[in-house]
Amino acid sequence: MLRQGDVVLVVLLDPHGQNPKSRPAVVVSATKDIRPSGSIVVAAISTRFDAKALPPHHILVPSDPAGHRITGLRRPSVVKCDWLRVVPCADAKPIGRLPGGHLLAVMEQIANLSS
Repeated sequence: MLRQGDVVLVVLLDPHGQNPKSRPAVVVSATKDIRPSGSIVVAAISTRFDAKALPPHHILVPSDPAGHRITGLRRPSVVKCDWLRVVPCADAKPIGRLPGGHLLAVMEQIANLSS
């Protein structure tokens, strides 16, 4: 069963609605709302970012070349809180989890963007 904060691999289109490919993302749907036969909201995780000019809605997350022990991510990455998509729960392959503080930052930025 998926939970809010899980890092998953899902097929997503890029922010321009093109180039479908398997990408990491974080589940932002509330755990209580996740059903195996339903859909979830995810925020895309990207390796494309400028570390010197990181906007507040791009949250840097832990990674390690061997696969981070918590997130499972291998390359420096950010959660792009303005790149939300709805995907079938069944299509999401879990690879890790965001640490609590990072998830909190993601959820705060999503709330800020939607207000």
